[in-house]
Amino acid sequence: MNSEKIKMEVNIAGEIIPLTVPFSRQEAVRKTEAELQSLHKIWSREFPGKSPAELLAMMAYRYASCYLDLLAEREEETAEAEAILEEAARLCEDRDQDPDMDDDLAVSLTYE
Repeated sequence: MNSEKIKMEVNIAGEIIPLTVPFSRQEAVRKTEAELQSLHKIWSREFPGKSPAELLAMMAYRYASCYLDLLAEREEETAEAEAILEEAARLCEDRDQDPDMDDDLAVSLTYE
């Protein structure tokens, strides 16, 4: 049933948005809806002079900015992991090329 898709409606700042999502994602959709509703409520009080469209634009910017920050962090982490894998592969190749290498040789990797 987790691969089955369901139809949902979410309410974001009074706008009803129909969605079709995997059954397994419905809790995440509801949590997203609740977080956005909470932010809209807070910002409506904090910025009473802003129009509904301005508030939605501010919310979109906030979440897009957070998404891009997380994406950049993930790319950095992926690059670091790839560098570590390349170093591990190089160390394994070095070991394979020197059959007389001591089996008890301990290689320590340090991470910053």
